[in-house]
Amino acid sequence: MNVRVRLSAGLTPAVGNSRLVVTLAENATIADLLDHLCAQHPELALKISIAIPMASGRHAAPSDRLTDAQEVALLLPAAGGSK
Repeated sequence: MNVRVRLSAGLTPAVGNSRLVVTLAENATIADLLDHLCAQHPELALKISIAIPMASGRHAAPSDRLTDAQEVALLLPAAGGSK
């Protein structure tokens, strides 16, 4: 199955593109997707470990199953400023 991936600005430089299409086995999970991305792009490994996966408009758990043509956004947490 193919999963569309959107990377936040902090992850894009490691890959060179903010959008990817990843081919995974049927019944793959968010964890499988993250493992695949780290294997294909080792420079992502550190940042991907803190990325927040969003699927279908909600936070996704590592065990959540993916579906064909689903889009997953990987967002990096942002820190606020001081008052």
